[in-house]
Amino acid sequence: MIARNNRCAVFIDQVSVFSSGLILRIEGRLHESEMDRQPITVEGGAHLALRPAVKVRYPDGRTAEVLDHAPPPTATPAGDSHRTEPTLSIRGTYVQGACLSFSCWLHPLPQHGDLSISVEWQALDLPLHQWQIREAAIRESLAKVSDVWDPN
Repeated sequence: MIARNNRCAVFIDQVSVFSSGLILRIEGRLHESEMDRQPITVEGGAHLALRPAVKVRYPDGRTAEVLDHAPPPTATPAGDSHRTEPTLSIRGTYVQGACLSFSCWLHPLPQHGDLSISVEWQALDLPLHQWQIREAAIRESLAKVSDVWDPN
């Protein structure tokens, strides 16, 4: 899953499925001609302004956008205690030269249907690109998940 223009490229490098959510590892790379104009640095948080925008849309219409912190999950409609509003939070950022890599934790997993992932990098004129993670792929990965600790 890759989106690119003549200034940058963004791709989803890895999707890891866990029992309560998933991790998206996203890479952004600048073209060498951009390094002088748009250096990616960690000093003073400058890399945060350059990070691509990531948004997830669930099959039921709920959405989550990248946050720099993880708010506590909140329960939604009465009688639906297992459903929480989705959160998409940064779990780590790595910068080296023209490469920016970051991981996002998405919680919860969608109950049914495909998950839509959108990426846009406005600072580098990369328009919105959208990909689907198929429900079958999520379910297949989820079937291979094992508990690390006894939930009781």
